[in-house]
Amino acid sequence: MSEKRKRPNYTEELRQDAVKLVMEQRYSCPEIGRRLGVAASNISRWVVTSDSNPGTIGNRT
Repeated sequence: MSEKRKRPNYTEELRQDAVKLVMEQRYSCPEIGRRLGVAASNISRWVVTSDSNPGTIGNRT
């Protein structure tokens, strides 16, 4: 039997930095993902969330 994987918890600061790099420096989500060790899909979601609701990047509510 395999053990259940635990999802990583990313800090708000990491999320904000990733979004800034995508939005201001125009890096791609996959590039930032490789550099930070985060899935590109997470970064894409954080960018979309930050556009629709600034100040709550990637929070699960």
